Amino acid sequence: AMWNTDIRRYGPNAYVSSIIIDFKDFYVDQVKKRLAGQWTSSENLFAMGKGIDRDAWGEKVPADVAKAADEVRQKIINGWSPFTGEIKDSTGKVRVEAGKTMTDLDLYYWDWSIEGVSGLSA
Repeated sequence: AMWNTDIRRYGPNAYVSSIIIDFKDFYVDQVKKRLAGQWTSSENLFAMGKGIDRDAWGEKVPADVAKAADEVRQKIINGWSPFTGEIKDSTGKVRVEAGKTMTDLDLYYWDWSIEGVSGLSA
């Protein structure tokens, strides 16, 4: 079971990319737990390359940009996090201390804009 649809054909000159979420392994695991009487409610966040990935690049994405983004994607899959502090919000307040890395739940509930982003409130 997949989430998202390839819509490049509807806007080939405007499409950059999107995410794909593959629920197949998750659903199988959840059903097995339910059948074994071991299922419990829980928050489940999928990792890049483990159920979540990016869709194909749009036609207008330059090859060098796609290559650079794919290199960052691979670094994330290998364990690197771009969400390691110090990270400040758009008002200059430190939201992630130096050397600390945002957790999956921090990322899920993230509701502030980062330093350098204008036009949005922190």
